[in-house]
Amino acid sequence: MNILHLVPSAKFSGVHSFVLNYYQHIDRKKFHFDLLTRGNELGIPSQFSARDFGIQHLPEKSNPDKDKVVKEILASGYDAFHIHTSFWQGFWLEKKAKEVGIPKIIVHSHSTSIAGIEEETRREELRKRHFILREKLSPEVATDFLACSKEASEWLFGTRIPKKQIHLIKNAIDVELYGYNSDTRIKLRSQLGISDSFVLGTTGGFWNSKNPYFLLEVFREFHHKHLDAKLLYIGEGPKKQEIENHIKELNLEDSILVLGFQENIQDFLQAMDCYLLPSLFEGMPISLIEAASAGLPCLASDRITQEVETVENITRLPLDIPTWIQALDRMIDKPISRPKGVEVVRAAGYDIKKQVKVLEDLYLGKL
Repeated sequence: MNILHLVPSAKFSGVHSFVLNYYQHIDRKKFHFDLLTRGNELGIPSQFSARDFGIQHLPEKSNPDKDKVVKEILASGYDAFHIHTSFWQGFWLEKKAKEVGIPKIIVHSHSTSIAGIEEETRREELRKRHFILREKLSPEVATDFLACSKEASEWLFGTRIPKKQIHLIKNAIDVELYGYNSDTRIKLRSQLGISDSFVLGTTGGFWNSKNPYFLLEVFREFHHKHLDAKLLYIGEGPKKQEIENHIKELNLEDSILVLGFQENIQDFLQAMDCYLLPSLFEGMPISLIEAASAGLPCLASDRITQEVETVENITRLPLDIPTWIQALDRMIDKPISRPKGVEVVRAAGYDIKKQVKVLEDLYLGKL
């Protein structure tokens, strides 16, 4: 089966990670993936770049031949069109896929709000999304509906799509890849000059939705009490320069290491002692599952789906700074067993070696 995946045009994200993680573990004798995106900046990490997937490019909206170009792409032998999205803008691509006769059209919800755009544009997109959800959405839009969590399902499909037609599929990972490695921890902490520090970390990137100013305030308060503490801030995003400037204003540039995009996230997780993700919203953050697999105690915002708490070492907290500081203080006094991380995450159902069978069954029409 040839599967075409519509993925965001932004640089490498959780959606790309989902698609390519599953492609690494799916039965390649039965399934082939291609990616469809607008723009050229996918920034695919090297562990995925050698894979045999193709990349198709959507034409710009201003292109007068966009209908023709899209139909030619969709009509080039695909058995399924898997649309990864966060909010409704319309059903143009779904309609084109039907017109060219793609038998399986899948809409997959990955979020619980809209991020990454200017606030005025975001408000307009929210109005459009509300109208579509209230007036236009119907089960005829696609053959299958997927979501990464219950909240993501409710956000995109509301009550317009019957629950029995929606399947939840976990943002699973190769848990063993992220398992605790003491040698990697010692080596990387030495390289970063943080060998004797209590190290907090995040891989959420520099986006408003990741709540970066709250994260910095938590660290600032924690640092007042624990002067040797460090924060590893890993990722990219439109707020990066602004956040770096704020770090300097707080006189914390010696204690916060802004490390940008890193391909070997699993190694940096070993160097941390605690993982923080105070997001304003998330569908189901793969980054939390990765951190939990590394055996890290994880503090997450209670705005994140409650389903993450099925993983034993993830704790959801209200966005209240004293509450986060108290939780961090308890972690210093009561360290957890890092090697247990893999089994904890596997027990919660996030081992991709098992979850990939769910996706295979969906494509084969067995769900």
